[in-house]
Amino acid sequence: MKRNWKILKIIGWGVAVLIVIAYLVLPAGIGFFATLRYPETVGSAPAGMTEITFSTIDQVKLNAWYCDAQNGKTILLVHGATDSREGVRKQAEFLVREGYGVLAYDQRGHGESGGDTVNGFGWESELDLNAAIGYIRSKQPDVKIGAWGFSMGGEALMSAASRLKLNAMIIDGATFRSTKDYIAIPSKASLFVSFTTRVMYASAQLFGQTAPPTPMIESILKADATHFLFIAAGNKQNEIEYNTFFNQQIPYRSGIWVAPNVGHIKAYETYTAEYELQLMDFFDAYLQ
Repeated sequence: MKRNWKILKIIGWGVAVLIVIAYLVLPAGIGFFATLRYPETVGSAPAGMTEITFSTIDQVKLNAWYCDAQNGKTILLVHGATDSREGVRKQAEFLVREGYGVLAYDQRGHGESGGDTVNGFGWESELDLNAAIGYIRSKQPDVKIGAWGFSMGGEALMSAASRLKLNAMIIDGATFRSTKDYIAIPSKASLFVSFTTRVMYASAQLFGQTAPPTPMIESILKADATHFLFIAAGNKQNEIEYNTFFNQQIPYRSGIWVAPNVGHIKAYETYTAEYELQLMDFFDAYLQ
């Protein structure tokens, strides 16, 4: 009997430890990881583009590639978390070939840019976006500006949309980047469902000493002049759920494309021709 009790006690402690790891340690660790830097060496600029640097209002230096628009439209390319502008090289090359101006920059804490904050969730990315748009305006004051963001880059654009006041944004692979974003869908709001997510973002706020940005839904609802094209990976149910939700909130100024049988932000490389056609039609329609 005593031996059985000891075995049960060991099992009980083991289960308790696993629960603590799964519900506290792992999500807190992810939150801490989001506060780190993600440096990456970036290759030379694509043909037709030049290497540039510009600074944000809080004096963070951002490295980028840039070219002027030939068709009156410049697209701001915003990469995802733990990536750099190298991750959107092919997209930049396509845009240049089609006569668009392009600014592709490394977000703060990524690639070759400076900055230390909650980098993995992009909580201060609006400062970068403002500086990038300011740089474009300094080169071509009358150019029409659109944006194309991937994953965290798309989430950054959505969160800032009401203040950026751009006419057109393509958002590929966005889901959530704060507790308020996560629980915007009613089925996610209960503490049971959202507990680990809450721990993760609380950890990021504690270690990064940065508050979460404006919730994405709140911002896109107020961005009356902005049209959105939401793109979700067909193999990612979470993306389908969130992007369908985004589209349903503003159906009169948004569209959605669920790219079949692809993973996170893989639609462009899988359906390149179809993606490029949708992109040009979208920007032609709303960057007038």
